Amino acid sequence: MLRRFLLFLIFTAPCVPLVVAAEGGGDAVSQDEAVAETLDAMTHSPGWKDSLREIQRKTLDLLEKNTVLEDEASGLREEIAALEQTLQTEQDAAQGIREEISRRRQEADVRAQVQRLRQEQQLVEKALALQKKELESADARLAASRQSLGLWQMKLREQELEEAARSLQTASLAKTQGLALEQE
Repeated sequence: MLRRFLLFLIFTAPCVPLVVAAEGGGDAVSQDEAVAETLDAMTHSPGWKDSLREIQRKTLDLLEKNTVLEDEASGLREEIAALEQTLQTEQDAAQGIREEISRRRQEADVRAQVQRLRQEQQLVEKALALQKKELESADARLAASRQSLGLWQMKLREQELEEAARSLQTASLAKTQGLALEQE
């Protein structure tokens, strides 16, 4: 179909506008008549066979070039489709890589947070150990103070008892002296 059209176009295209314009026409019948007259005039002119052969040769060359170009275009379309598929595959792979990178970053962030929490826990444990030592030291000092207080309380009681005993002795001596004076 394409060949017929190209042949018709090659044979008639240069002449038809001149004939149609010369006749001032525009309807389909006058164009067909103009083509027929043009072809008739061409066949009666000298060297028309050579011109026709040249036109045919050029037409065949153009048809061959057209076929080659269509084959190349078809090959290029296939290449483009393959490249688009490859591009889509590469984009999918890149998306997968981006997701993996994001996942690994999140994991690294979590590991960093865990590390910070461990360090903080170690600091808290050290602080608790120091506080425990301070508490034990304070308990020891308190025990020593209690012991010292107990000794002071015992000494104080001893002194109170000694004073009470002296008071009793003095009272008893005074009583005995008072009784002795009375008896005399």
